[in-house]
Amino acid sequence: MDTPDVIVVGGGIGGLSTAFALSRLGLQVRVLEQAKEFGEVGAGIQLAPNCTRILDDYGLLEEVQARGVVPDRMVMRDAVDESDLTSLDLRDLERRYGFPYLVIHRSDLHVRRPAVPLRPLRAARWRPSQPGRRLRVPQGARRARGLGHP
Repeated sequence: MDTPDVIVVGGGIGGLSTAFALSRLGLQVRVLEQAKEFGEVGAGIQLAPNCTRILDDYGLLEEVQARGVVPDRMVMRDAVDESDLTSLDLRDLERRYGFPYLVIHRSDLHVRRPAVPLRPLRAARWRPSQPGRRLRVPQGARRARGLGHP
């Protein structure tokens, strides 16, 4: 890919989700990320049914389910005396909304097979310029793309 239609700065969950969704629309997307590869960064996260529905739409839900855990219930306790305050049947969420509630380590959401090209570059400065936008990276390379221009 010589000139992408879209440059996404940051290969976290939001950046990769954005890049994946845009590439499904037929756009050429490049992700700039400071890390050379994804690793054990961050902590576990909870994915509600509205999120797992999106993963299903992306064709990724089965893969995420294989890496994550579908807990049976969630119990909320008092921080002082540790008594149970309430609980939630998490299996019921899948019955009610059609998609599961999952817990997964953040790094396990980074799919091992790249869906979009990943460039290990740290974006140093972003500034609007006319008629397009300019992104400067520390290595001195410039990526410019005018909106609506080739």
